[in-house]
Amino acid sequence: MKKEDKVKIREIKFRAWHISTKRWISIFQLDNQGNLQIETGDSDIWKNIAPVDYILMQFIGLKDKSGKEIYEMDKIIVTDEHGNEDRGFLKYNEKEMAFVIDWGENRYRRIMDDGERIEIIGNIYENPELLTSSETKKNNLKG
Repeated sequence: MKKEDKVKIREIKFRAWHISTKRWISIFQLDNQGNLQIETGDSDIWKNIAPVDYILMQFIGLKDKSGKEIYEMDKIIVTDEHGNEDRGFLKYNEKEMAFVIDWGENRYRRIMDDGERIEIIGNIYENPELLTSSETKKNNLKG
């Protein structure tokens, strides 16, 4: 196989939002029951965080125009070649088996790396003010 024929494998990464502390968690590992195991500062001691206490989001394999990694539940602006802007949240869509920009009310479109300019403007956890009232209700967040 030639060097240029090699398939590029997308980096698989996650971030986690700790619900009660409202902070991002640095993930050390995920056990087979879904508990996050994080370092406590002492390299030999780990703390388990149960699945009901965090929300896991996956890196979608793309970076925005500023070089920031894009994750599920980021609110983004996508500008096409004509200057038209679409705003929405990134979610994984089971039906499409792909990450999509979700505009709500069953309206969405696939996100692709096709020259679109993407800008992250926040996420639903650190920036709940970016949610409309219907998005707040849909994502079970207090508005």
